[in-house]
Amino acid sequence: MVVDDTEAYSGSKSLKVVGIASTGIPWHTQVQHNLVPTLDADIFTVAFWAKVDSSEGLTREIDISAQMENDPWPGFHAETIVLDGIEWKEYKHTFIVDRHIKEDMWIGLAVAGSDVSFWIDDIRFFEGGPEEEIFGQETSVKPGGKIFTVWGEMKF
Repeated sequence: MVVDDTEAYSGSKSLKVVGIASTGIPWHTQVQHNLVPTLDADIFTVAFWAKVDSSEGLTREIDISAQMENDPWPGFHAETIVLDGIEWKEYKHTFIVDRHIKEDMWIGLAVAGSDVSFWIDDIRFFEGGPEEEIFGQETSVKPGGKIFTVWGEMKF
């Protein structure tokens, strides 16, 4: 993964995931947001903009997952989605957690399952469905009583 200052959906940089699938096992490399606080909600959305490197392919699979951050490490969600655009396209993935989250969890995008490179930008994670996204209040505090996180200042 590299910060790319030649491609961006918003701002001046994006994250480029260079497609080297050393094992072909997606979770061996992940973009993660750790320590999402304890929540009572059961519906969550991960949203982001992405585009596939057309010189390497037209589609690219990634896995979205959520897991408790500590022992016994139960997984709450795992699903594969297909990035299918060589131009910037928004992807929104909503999932239901079928039990109360009693501890912190992490949300991740597993990206080591393919050798096709892609760019990703403006990653958001929030409580509720896509229509409940809160714009203009990007913070880790709960605006309006709901969690909302933008991964715009990720460190690599």
